[in-house]
Amino acid sequence: MKFSRWVGIALKAGAAAIIGAFFFLGPHAGDGNRVIGVARAQSEPGAVALIQSANAQYAEIWMRAFERGDLSDPVDGQQAVAVFNRSIPGVVASGAAIELIDADVGFTEGPVGTPDGGLFFSAVMANRIYRLEPSGEVRVFLENSNGANGLVLQDSGTLLAVRNDGVIRISRTGDVTSVVSETDRGTPFLRPNDLIADARGGVYFTDPGPRPIVPGRNVYVYYKPPEASQILPIDDSIVRPNGIALSLDGNTLFANDSMGDTVYAYSVLADGSVVDKRPFAALQNIPEGGVSGADGMVIDQSDRLYVTTDTGVQIFDSEGQYLGTIAVPNRPTNVAFSGPGKSTLYITTFDGVYRLDTVTQGLARTGK
Repeated sequence: MKFSRWVGIALKAGAAAIIGAFFFLGPHAGDGNRVIGVARAQSEPGAVALIQSANAQYAEIWMRAFERGDLSDPVDGQQAVAVFNRSIPGVVASGAAIELIDADVGFTEGPVGTPDGGLFFSAVMANRIYRLEPSGEVRVFLENSNGANGLVLQDSGTLLAVRNDGVIRISRTGDVTSVVSETDRGTPFLRPNDLIADARGGVYFTDPGPRPIVPGRNVYVYYKPPEASQILPIDDSIVRPNGIALSLDGNTLFANDSMGDTVYAYSVLADGSVVDKRPFAALQNIPEGGVSGADGMVIDQSDRLYVTTDTGVQIFDSEGQYLGTIAVPNRPTNVAFSGPGKSTLYITTFDGVYRLDTVTQGLARTGK
């Protein structure tokens, strides 16, 4: 392994991106706090040491992946940051290249594929939503996104996003309208993080709130039924709900906890409400006493679940059995399928968007 390569990749995010990713969110960047900016982080005692320590932690994870032989350096002329050497049957073949999209976008979130093979994603610190065209061009789709995070695409071509003040709808031309801006109690949201739309036109979303965690403060998973003005709280017992996804048939909802090691499943009823909450999968290789950093998720055509965590993208089969982890050069925040045949896996991280080709496909439905 070339020492200079993994150090350069793992630490290449500039001070602004690192501070924004680590410090204004605490142990993990992909769970909703969009308030503390670079200037404040730099002014707080111990901030730089904390940031460097956190970034070094992921650099060590990346380095160990090379040492184990999971990753290797690309060959000359190969446009990649690394080569994935461990096949995950049905998911990714040995030799798949991990590529960085050439765009100076910083901390990214909320990827969702488009029918033409493109991708929308959020650049949280830049306060923008970008569109990656099938040609490879990256362009700004929406300025002043107000901390937009998770995204989902509807059949109509409109984009739904969660941001600091709730859920919004964005037209093809960039016009923004509010979908929901207050809780069922008539109070402002804490800080919504991720969302998924169902076939009925309803929306599930998480609202973990900003850090630090406040004892006694309830955080929620919500459902916004189609054509209804009122939202329904469906779970207030997860310490820090973050990523959310729906199974292939839409009958199971998944939600994770960025503080814990459990991905939960719920049975979805005809009206969109849920019952039978249960543990679905146990996240792997979480340090004792540490947090999982569980974040955005996606389902593939075989109902496998992909979960971004502090150790990489963890993959589970339809029964919740662990299949393997895909490491990327920086902490992953979310994941989606797009590209030709919807077989390219896009991974948003603290320092940009990565991709690799798979041997599976994303779901045929619009969005995730």
